[in-house]
Amino acid sequence: TYDFLVISHLNAGDYEEALKILLSAPKVLLKTCKRMLRSLLEVKKDFTSATRLMSCLPALGLQPNYAMYKGMVTAAAEEGNLERAEAWFVQLKADGLQPDSGVFVSLMKGCYKAKDSESALRYFNLMQGAKLKPTKSAYGFLIRSLAQDKNVGAAVSWMDRMVEEGIDPDLEIYEAVLEAVAKSGRQEMRRDIEQSWI
Repeated sequence: TYDFLVISHLNAGDYEEALKILLSAPKVLLKTCKRMLRSLLEVKKDFTSATRLMSCLPALGLQPNYAMYKGMVTAAAEEGNLERAEAWFVQLKADGLQPDSGVFVSLMKGCYKAKDSESALRYFNLMQGAKLKPTKSAYGFLIRSLAQDKNVGAAVSWMDRMVEEGIDPDLEIYEAVLEAVAKSGRQEMRRDIEQSWI
């Protein structure tokens, strides 16, 4: 079967031939497409081919599932390509799927990499609006984005809020905030943070 051929080529590391067979097949299983997509995104790091595969699924009579959309959002965010990540997020929602906290964290990571703290705050608020409890990672990317943008007051305020929620900031969060405070010249604030939190 085509599924067997695709998997055989994937196992041999021949991603191009596997994709060629998959896209020319009259019918394949969704799980085969999912495995192909995961290989393209996680092993080959080929977002272009992954996008091509996703766009061809309707012609194969298949609908991308949640894990596939999440993979596309995460891969784009890892690259720091916030525009692509957001486009796949919009498509996920357009297909009637509800994002989980992992999708929001991926988007916020993309915001951090793209140095876009406003979007990080927007996704944090959307996560809360979806009744999802913010995770340490969500707080971390938001706070680090704010600190990176030299928005010291907001970064400190969100770190306070994180602690109030019972979530302990990790070393990366502390360092990002302390560095931003030091660069702002607010030595007294730095001392207060060190005494209160460290």
